[in-house]
Amino acid sequence: MKSNIYVEISCRKVNCHSDRICGDSFVQRYIPSQNRTIAILSDGMGHGIKANVLSTLTTSIILNMVEGNESLQTIARTILKTLPVCSVRKISYSTFTIFNYNHYNNQVSIIEYDNPQSIIVRHGAIFSPEWDCQEIEDELTHTNRRTILTTTYQAERGDRIVFCSDGVTQSGMGSDSQPFGWGRTKLQEYILTTTNHTTIAAHDLAQRIVQRAIILDKDVPRDDISCVVIHLREPQKLLFCSVPPTVEVKSREIADMIAEYNGKSAISGYPLAELIAREWDVPIHKNLTSTDPDVPPIWKINGLNLVTEGLITLGKVLDILEKRDSGSPVRGRGGAYRLCDLLMEADIIEMVVGLAERITTSSVWRDDYVLRRKILRAISEILEKKYNKQVKVQYV
Repeated sequence: MKSNIYVEISCRKVNCHSDRICGDSFVQRYIPSQNRTIAILSDGMGHGIKANVLSTLTTSIILNMVEGNESLQTIARTILKTLPVCSVRKISYSTFTIFNYNHYNNQVSIIEYDNPQSIIVRHGAIFSPEWDCQEIEDELTHTNRRTILTTTYQAERGDRIVFCSDGVTQSGMGSDSQPFGWGRTKLQEYILTTTNHTTIAAHDLAQRIVQRAIILDKDVPRDDISCVVIHLREPQKLLFCSVPPTVEVKSREIADMIAEYNGKSAISGYPLAELIAREWDVPIHKNLTSTDPDVPPIWKINGLNLVTEGLITLGKVLDILEKRDSGSPVRGRGGAYRLCDLLMEADIIEMVVGLAERITTSSVWRDDYVLRRKILRAISEILEKKYNKQVKVQYV
């Protein structure tokens, strides 16, 4: 990527109180071939399974067309011509918001149809780019005119973009405190107040907005409630080293790499940690007991954010990442959970692993190496596909 801006995206959704499935659908994707990040939120008409089918269809069509490198305007027009209109209510069966970030030129494009208008925060104030209003009508009957809003602007580091389904802005409707619902204006005020804490993560802000909407609905959501928060910021980096004890390593090279790294660092494997401590001439604090009975204890070395045991800990890390919901926090104690915390906090993860050719002992240790490599490869894949992390692997 040419841009040094990281696109942090988080979506929080809550079902309508009477349903087991959310009628809103969300998808995000980084498209390497186009060097852009896309996020799509669709709200199916009504709620429940029918709404979910409609919104999922909408996001799927949009995503497929984006990956086919169609322009956003073409996509929006195609969707509106494809989606049927309710014969009774005269509204489309789903609405949508499309966010697009171009990593080459730091340009943001947003296209909206019938969702609450996106809110953009810059330097602690509401930023209002110029929006273009386009009307699309049925080509045969010249009826059913529908309006899409589009904007394109130059992004800046620190920008936050918030968009949501109408379950957020209409929350509390009919109550004494919010007779007309929360509304976009009061939502803006809430966002500005909350983002005074400039370090607030996207997932925390999205969660707070959704929770506030639920409270306004007296803890009984009357519609699906979904909120997407996007934060354009400096990327958080992690250098993660895991080299088997039977691999000859250039300890000085790795020690210098860690010392000069602009980000956090972690080692999985006691022998490598001992080599690094020796190179730095610093003591090792070895915990004798573990807060997690499933894995060996963590060590502490000045200059490293975390030191864990190798193979057993990596196996549990993979298990945690596979079972964890991508939007939920990591809960647990011990080396594996601590390592998962670091992996989740990072946007760019650089893995340093050993080469098989450097193994110096018996085939038993080669089997250990092969298993470790498989686990690391699986961790790398799940971080990229499930958690949208950028993972780079370096062999030493």
